[in-house]
Amino acid sequence: MQLNITIVAVGYRYPTHRYPESAIYGRDFMSKATLDERVEFNLETVRRIMAARPSTRRRPVGYPFSGLATTPVCSVMIP
Repeated sequence: MQLNITIVAVGYRYPTHRYPESAIYGRDFMSKATLDERVEFNLETVRRIMAARPSTRRRPVGYPFSGLATTPVCSVMIP
């Protein structure tokens, strides 16, 4: 499941933000050369994730929420 979510995330931003990022970076994000470069980057990213060794560090109970602050962010009382 986590790998599937990561693959979707790696590919999602690129096409959905192509117009503003083309303007920012001065590059045609839908040209064949740029798309080929992006596909190779995405594939390499997934390959590296798949090849990575699993962490041997045990995560605390409640991870990822165990490190969150327990005090309220805002102390204003609303009547």
